[in-house]
Amino acid sequence: MILKQDFDLKLVILVLIAIGAIVGLTLFYQSSASLVVGKCEEISDELKETTTNLTLTSADLTVCMGDLGELEEDVNETKGLQEEVQEEFNELFVETEIELEDTLTNLEDAEVRIDFLEDEVDDAENNLEECQIDKADIQDTIDDYEDKADSVNEKLSELEDALEDCTVVSCIGEVLDDEFGDLQDKVDELKELS
Repeated sequence: MILKQDFDLKLVILVLIAIGAIVGLTLFYQSSASLVVGKCEEISDELKETTTNLTLTSADLTVCMGDLGELEEDVNETKGLQEEVQEEFNELFVETEIELEDTLTNLEDAEVRIDFLEDEVDDAENNLEECQIDKADIQDTIDDYEDKADSVNEKLSELEDALEDCTVVSCIGEVLDDEFGDLQDKVDELKELS
């Protein structure tokens, strides 16, 4: 009986331990379940908030997509305008380059023409100086011939006065008049040249 009592006591202790373990496990699982439920509710609230944020973000994204579409249209329009402006710029650049080359060619031609004209002016000035020198020389020659003509006229007058009585002398006077006339013609020609 002692054995039986011992066995009953051990059985009772075992049952009590089992009941205590079950109660402990139940309490542990209950508190764990409350934590899990609390966490679940927290996660559920976060999920609802995230869903709300996602809905708002989706709406914002839709608006942004609409704005992006408008921006793409603006960018495409701007690219088109840029291409047109670039084409106009290229055409203007080519035209300006051609005009510049023409202007440079005209400038070079003008410089050559100016050099030529400067040479012509220098030549004309030299010719003018030579003509003035020649004119002075011709004037000196004319003056010399006029002086000689005056001298010859004086001598001729003297000879005519001295030889009026002589017929042979009158013949000599005619010859002298002819010679003097030729000399007077040369003097007149030189005066016309000056």
